[in-house]
Amino acid sequence: NAPETNPTETNPPETNLTPTDTHEVPSDPTFDPDEEANSDEKEMLFDFDLENLSDSAMSKSEKFTLTFSKWAQSISSKNDGANGTVRIYDNELAFSDVSFMVECEITFDTLPHMADGVEAKNMPISVITWCRTANSTSYDWAFKLDGEGNIYVKDASTPTGIKIEANKKYTFGVLYDLENGRTSVYLDGSQIGIKSLTAKGITASHIRIFSEGSTSPHFTATLHSVKAYRTEPTTLIGDAKRDIFTAMAESANPEICFIGYTDKDALSYAVGEEMSFEIYLTCNGEVVSAPYFYYTVAGEDGQKKTDGYADGSTGHFTVKAKLSKPGAVRITAHVCDENKVKQTKNNSNLYVNLATTTPQKDDLRFQGGAIAGFDEITVAGRIPDDLAEFWDGVINDCYRGDIKVLRFDELDPTKNGGTNSYNLYLVEIEAADGFATGYLSVPKNTSSLKLDCGFVSYGNAKKPKPEFKSGYAIFNICAHSYHLDDPNAKVPDKNGKSYGFYMPENNDRDTTYFKNMLIRNIIATRFLKAYIGDGSYGKIVFGNETIAPLNKWKVGDEYFVNGGSQASFQSVAMAALDNDVTTASFGVPWFCDVAGPQIGRFKGWKPDYTDALMYYDSCALATLIEDDVDVTITGGLGDDTSEPSSVIALYNAIKGNKKITMTQNRDHTYNPPISTKYSVSKGK
Repeated sequence: NAPETNPTETNPPETNLTPTDTHEVPSDPTFDPDEEANSDEKEMLFDFDLENLSDSAMSKSEKFTLTFSKWAQSISSKNDGANGTVRIYDNELAFSDVSFMVECEITFDTLPHMADGVEAKNMPISVITWCRTANSTSYDWAFKLDGEGNIYVKDASTPTGIKIEANKKYTFGVLYDLENGRTSVYLDGSQIGIKSLTAKGITASHIRIFSEGSTSPHFTATLHSVKAYRTEPTTLIGDAKRDIFTAMAESANPEICFIGYTDKDALSYAVGEEMSFEIYLTCNGEVVSAPYFYYTVAGEDGQKKTDGYADGSTGHFTVKAKLSKPGAVRITAHVCDENKVKQTKNNSNLYVNLATTTPQKDDLRFQGGAIAGFDEITVAGRIPDDLAEFWDGVINDCYRGDIKVLRFDELDPTKNGGTNSYNLYLVEIEAADGFATGYLSVPKNTSSLKLDCGFVSYGNAKKPKPEFKSGYAIFNICAHSYHLDDPNAKVPDKNGKSYGFYMPENNDRDTTYFKNMLIRNIIATRFLKAYIGDGSYGKIVFGNETIAPLNKWKVGDEYFVNGGSQASFQSVAMAALDNDVTTASFGVPWFCDVAGPQIGRFKGWKPDYTDALMYYDSCALATLIEDDVDVTITGGLGDDTSEPSSVIALYNAIKGNKKITMTQNRDHTYNPPISTKYSVSKGK
């Protein structure tokens, strides 16, 4: 959801923060299976003693209702199949919204790599598979054993220092760190692997020990116990065992990213409190070294920007900073070679463009930060006294008279990503500066429907796409007034400026480009409620005919608005201006706190401040959102388009139920494969 234009980066205020290159490691989160299992602070999800079935019991939790009989059908205390497998299945993963550990005790009666006295090198070990409801998606671990039973990370050929022996009990733990989007595998308390996890809506989890990969070697094993309990998100620990260039060369598909941690919650620092950042370089989840790291530190308190080099031999380094007033600190880091030359996509093969869900399209870098004085970060500009009055007048105009539909073209859903269980329409509705338009999908054969309005991010030729979801009428609305089936449609520049950036228009609240954009959104959503609902929002006229309402939605039923970047700006506006909205989601929200740079905050990418733009500022509009709207906000602590402090100002402007989650090392377009997340909420 990034602007398609090339935003002009504004240099942040220079700051006088003192970084260091000491190697202080965060507090050690090493998992001790015995200690964790006995900890009173851990919420047990289940705990099965398979050697004493009559004594097995499960501690129930609020969301977990799995019965033992279902587990008994899936767990074998011994397994001597051809492939040698111990499988643990959870087909009711009701606790998938938080981090948890699944742990099993196992004894290998026959060694996998020496089955029947025949050495089997490169024997796979431990495969984890996650499955989703609609789309089955697998995330598999693979390790290998050498001829002596030593375990290696298969993709990287890195030894773990652990050796498997016969008739010895081992504790395998799999930590599902859902807050940070990664999984970790532990063996007898030692972490032997870490990998990203991006599945959503998980309904089943499978753990397979010594499974797959061979048809001849086999083994027997005794499974003694299986347990699961909630746990905390993890932190990387330990120094690099090899350098980034070797790691890349020995991996078929290297996924490189920086991971940053702060010594406390990155959103919780007080003004004047020292912040400590520990930054790691990883390849496929493994900490790797580099000759040097180059870093910069900047803050929103007017001090001088600083930079420097840190020794990269351990694969991580520490930077410290503090702020003298509420705002954000920004930390960046790059890999350097032995001559301290910063590695970029123009001079190094460290530039990686992976075919993953979060491709790295820019230079390899860390870009993150932290916040001081979270609660004190509010909108910098003066919110107009007549903000509500102005928009009430606009809304009244939009709801006056009939809803005049110009096009209501039925399309083939199967040619647009859907199935025949939906109707799909291209709709155009008479509105300001032409017409409002979008794609509307409506499930067939349902008596009631929820509403879902999506919008599109910034772009002179950006168009919405059809979407389909059971139980929802989805209207994806264009930000502009052009025909969606015209391949050449675009918004022309004005005097070399992309729309919304032509300053003479922005000096008047009635001439800025964003006024007609929001008017079109109001009219489009009025049509949606009138068509899916009961017609109380007006008569829908199409030529000489009237389109009858479907009567499948009513006021109070779910009505969801959502989007990212500019689409979040539109979603904020609709949540503020349409009292029927019940839930809203704003991703990397744009056009927040346009006056922020005037008080020293990072500018990001948005038009220069004018008084007129305060009628459209997302933070100002957010003050009009009713208390009963359930709002979720996501953003990046490294976002230099929608700056973190502006996103937090948006959160603080909302009065009702709300939650904000900020991801470390996330910018506007890049969401790292392994990350750390921080959340603040009210009423959720």
